[in-house]
Amino acid sequence: TQPGHIGDPELGSVLEDAKALGVPVILWPLLDPADGAWCNEDNIEPFWENVFATLDYVDTLDHNIEIVVINSELGPPKIDLIRQYFAEGSFTELIELVQGNIDRERFALSSARIAEFVEQLKARGYKAQITTYPYLLDDLADGDPDIQDAANVVLEGPAWDRLAFTPYSAAYSDDFGWSFGPYFVYSYAKLAREHFGDRVDIALGLVSPGNRSETVQQEAET
Repeated sequence: TQPGHIGDPELGSVLEDAKALGVPVILWPLLDPADGAWCNEDNIEPFWENVFATLDYVDTLDHNIEIVVINSELGPPKIDLIRQYFAEGSFTELIELVQGNIDRERFALSSARIAEFVEQLKARGYKAQITTYPYLLDDLADGDPDIQDAANVVLEGPAWDRLAFTPYSAAYSDDFGWSFGPYFVYSYAKLAREHFGDRVDIALGLVSPGNRSETVQQEAET
């Protein structure tokens, strides 16, 4: 959902019909692309304001939502610049952008703030799920949050009920210009399971060549 869906009777009808049919629903609140779309250090406050505003509306409806997804990754304009730099081979600019995200003090404050919001979400009776980049799993072995900080995404700290990672082999193959095969998915799924056990889901993204907007996400428990 996006902010424009708050109060939308069509969303209400979908949720109520899903409950009547016994179809489980996972709520996936997002900001508009102009506001960064996904949760990251650049938009924590407006992102979570939208999450709770969405739940204020949803809680007036008859629904069977148990899980709220906090999709956490860099949004526009930074993600658009990163893709542009990959396409152009502008790796110096790419490295400068990523290094410019690193701010340990800010990251610590962001981690605490998101942990607070997750507790508020759970206090309302919902489970909290993060969905994020697979390579953040590589950050968990050395005792510091460097990769998370560079990505502006908080993985460690909040008490997530579920954690989903996105080893989209097609998308990463497109970014880097070489093929990421099945082992790319398997290795990150294995690493995620080692860290987080049966709380893990793996999202498999099938992206049409040249068109990132046509994305299918399939949640599969590892």
